[in-house]
Amino acid sequence: MSKISKYGLWLMLIAFWASCKTPSNIPSAYLVSPKKVPEMTQGCWIIVNQAESGKSDELPPGIQGELIAADKDTFYILTRIGFISHPTEKINQAKLYIFRNQANTFGLITFFGLVPNVIGVVSRGMPEFFVIGIPYAAVGVLMTVLEGNSTANELNYPQTSDLTKFGRYARFPQGIPKEVDPKQLHLIE
Repeated sequence: MSKISKYGLWLMLIAFWASCKTPSNIPSAYLVSPKKVPEMTQGCWIIVNQAESGKSDELPPGIQGELIAADKDTFYILTRIGFISHPTEKINQAKLYIFRNQANTFGLITFFGLVPNVIGVVSRGMPEFFVIGIPYAAVGVLMTVLEGNSTANELNYPQTSDLTKFGRYARFPQGIPKEVDPKQLHLIE
């Protein structure tokens, strides 16, 4: 393996490693592409952490599920075990995933764009084919790493967002309609 192909392989490995950003425990139905966010019929996935108070009747410290609705004093979250009303005053941290991070897509496009260069090197034995692909690989790896470290696909409270911004990404942004029974709602798996 030539020196240039080793560097190319390392660049691709770094790009794929950097692209592993979104937690794997989120159902795929809640990780849509950015173009599909306006068409979503479900709410976005939220992870809420609260400070533990030691009381046995309190909610668990980490809650995750679909954001059903949000008003100024309560978040309504549909979890795997059921529907929960969570007071906003008890929220210590919250993270809402709006859409799927695109780093994997950028990494795959870069990888498949380099396949002709690799085939040229293997079939002809001339490393000049990599010279053509190096600028492409550098831009692709840079885009993958930047997207992998970006938080544009999420809202973070208290770091970058206020809790009032979370409501627009709920299943019912204006509140739960009176004719909807929250107990009849279910997660999309």
